[in-house]
Amino acid sequence: GKLTVNNTAGFTLLQSTTVTQGLTLTAGPLFTGPNTLAVSAQVVPVRTGGYVDGALQQQFNALGSKFFDVGTSGGYAGVGVTMLNGTIGAKFTVRSVQGAHPNTFDATKTLQSYWTLTPGAGFTGAGLVFRYPQAGVRGNEAKYGAYRYTGSGTNWTALTCKVDTVANAVIVDNVTSFSDWTLGESNASTLVTGVNEPVAETVPASFFVGQNYPNPFNPSTTITFGLPKDSYVTVKV
Repeated sequence: GKLTVNNTAGFTLLQSTTVTQGLTLTAGPLFTGPNTLAVSAQVVPVRTGGYVDGALQQQFNALGSKFFDVGTSGGYAGVGVTMLNGTIGAKFTVRSVQGAHPNTFDATKTLQSYWTLTPGAGFTGAGLVFRYPQAGVRGNEAKYGAYRYTGSGTNWTALTCKVDTVANAVIVDNVTSFSDWTLGESNASTLVTGVNEPVAETVPASFFVGQNYPNPFNPSTTITFGLPKDSYVTVKV
């Protein structure tokens, strides 16, 4: 059915639910707990405030971008996911978690929240945009980088990324491994105990133009497009 979240105090999802007609986030958090709020492929969530505190799943009916409006008690922490390669109809789940990761490399210099990214069968490559709440920042924000948990001890992989401290966003291209992610002061010599890995080159299977995010926006938005080969393009807005 259709779901509208408009309660500053928030409310709790008692069981995993699939939205098939529309999702509107107006105010307040939707707590999923151990459950998942799933959105079918034809639904484009609309957010003017509020967010999903927990797990949000979306289905990709084409290559391109979807925005996952998640957050925690620390604030809004949405994640943009651009499907670069994979099977049409594949699903992707983003879960937001409050507090520093239990295996963080340095809680004094990492974001006080993290995300668990879970690709469904057939989802093989993505570009990511992490939006972070200013209140959760620790360390030097200008040096922030994206880190993926390796699953072993306090070992994290630092990913090549771009930081936008005005929009509170970190952008990572060409991701093929997911797991838990956090943001932190990028200083590999003192913060990361694992070994950096090269970022795989990922080329889209076909031309696409993704949904802009954030939407609505003020004063800027991001529009992602993919080219399967070198081409001349003209962009008109």
